[in-house]
Amino acid sequence: MIEMTDNQIETLIKFEGFARFMCDEISESLLTQASFLPALGLFTYIEIVGSFITGQFKKDQHGNIIKDQKGQNIITSSKDRFNAFFKLLGPQYQILIDSGLNVYDELRCGLVHEYLPKSKLFAIESYDKAEKPEETKMDICGAYHTNENGKDVWYIVNCVLLRDFKKAICKSINEVKSNKNKILNINFFERAEYINFNNFG
Repeated sequence: MIEMTDNQIETLIKFEGFARFMCDEISESLLTQASFLPALGLFTYIEIVGSFITGQFKKDQHGNIIKDQKGQNIITSSKDRFNAFFKLLGPQYQILIDSGLNVYDELRCGLVHEYLPKSKLFAIESYDKAEKPEETKMDICGAYHTNENGKDVWYIVNCVLLRDFKKAICKSINEVKSNKNKILNINFFERAEYINFNNFG
């Protein structure tokens, strides 16, 4: 196993602070009983953290950058980045993506561009149980889709989404630290080079 360089270790430490800052801001907004703001923040943060999972550029199964017909590196899409991390939130999130529901467009893009989830009825639940996991059912998904009286409905449960976001970040950080997943580590440090990471913190 190849050891991480000092620069990579420093980047990973900075990322831990970066992620902690995200989680703390959402937790603080939940304490004020906010609903749309933490939902918007979480769906935006899922895409941002997902960019460290996919990397700046699309790759094949061996980690080689895929190029377009002009020989230019193909940049990963916002949807790819969002879906990559959303799936890591837990098996129920993976099921949502695999079901064919357009979670990225309806929830992430809806909240970011229109302040409202797109197309369907929705409810955003925001109560302060984010720091009290014993009061939060572990089998609840932070975003779920259902049909009520013949109408499609999205539910966003902010405290559960935050709980699962935190777990997925910890898991991802530990995986990068283990340095066992070559492609993940390539993607992680590649992405860090393309944002203003050095000036964070």
